[in-house]
Amino acid sequence: MKIIGIAFFAILFFVEQSKAQLSFTFEKGKAYELVLFSVKEGKFEQLLNSYLPKVLPLVSEYGGKPLVSFSVVRSNGIKKSPQIVAIWEWPNAQAFNLASDDKRILEILPIRNDAMVFIEEANFFAVSKTSTLQLDKDESYALLAGSKIKRSSKSLLSLKKAKKANNSLGWKKIVLTKQRDENASEKVEAEFILKAIVQ
Repeated sequence: MKIIGIAFFAILFFVEQSKAQLSFTFEKGKAYELVLFSVKEGKFEQLLNSYLPKVLPLVSEYGGKPLVSFSVVRSNGIKKSPQIVAIWEWPNAQAFNLASDDKRILEILPIRNDAMVFIEEANFFAVSKTSTLQLDKDESYALLAGSKIKRSSKSLLSLKKAKKANNSLGWKKIVLTKQRDENASEKVEAEFILKAIVQ
């Protein structure tokens, strides 16, 4: 799997501000990368000061940008529980692949790798129609992942596996809800209880 290590702008979202409502637009036709990761103790500063300032301008050349990030309260159904769940927006999966081959990005990747416990990236999803996601920084959310998850009235966002794109996690669909709805899923393979991270 090609790795460029661009998910860590999410770390910047730890800065608390007074804004309670967050709004994010998911556009039809674009690719949304689900990234799960954990950082070694004492290594956040390394990412913030030595990695992010270098990698973010390079990634933006390919149209990649961080959209929304969550801290993980708890998780079920996955071997390694991440600290952070982040969603990145790309024009398409090919843009990510091109960025992955950029020698400038590859040269600074060891800085990221040294700081990571693990990272699971390059898992692409798409929306069936353009929609706006509104979050409250004081609320908890459930991210359900699997193959046969149904959208319900409690669902805030539903994404399906992007066509002709990587998805090593094997999930065909992810649904974000305000609370777990037992009637919304026939088969949940993984579940994450999340808190939105405020920029």
